[in-house]
Amino acid sequence: VKDAIVDRFREETNKRPNVEKLNPDVKINLHISDDKCTLSLDSSGEPLFKRGYRFRGGEAPLKEDLAAGIILLSEWDKQTTFYDLFCGSGTLLIEAVMIATNTPAGYFRQIFGFQNWLSYDEDLYNRVKNEAD
Repeated sequence: VKDAIVDRFREETNKRPNVEKLNPDVKINLHISDDKCTLSLDSSGEPLFKRGYRFRGGEAPLKEDLAAGIILLSEWDKQTTFYDLFCGSGTLLIEAVMIATNTPAGYFRQIFGFQNWLSYDEDLYNRVKNEAD
């Protein structure tokens, strides 16, 4: 897929774009199943369960999205003291604070994949993010 896209750029512009293999500006996903092929752009970048607040996890950290789901399924009322008797890296506690304070799940992420797209509107993104503050 990369080669086909690079070849097309070369045909149109007479230049070959440089592609960073480990950290590309735009990630393209190709999924083939039976006789169907789906090509999509990765708008997230890092997996969405990575909220952006954890730099290093514990030995077996609970994924952030799973922790949030557990809390929401528990029907915790945001007023009652929240205890995590098996606290390891604090994921349940951090997610509980985020839920209680209505902090959006991706609020602490530094970058999303869509921020490298040509159609990305930085002013609009900043306005929406500021509304969350």
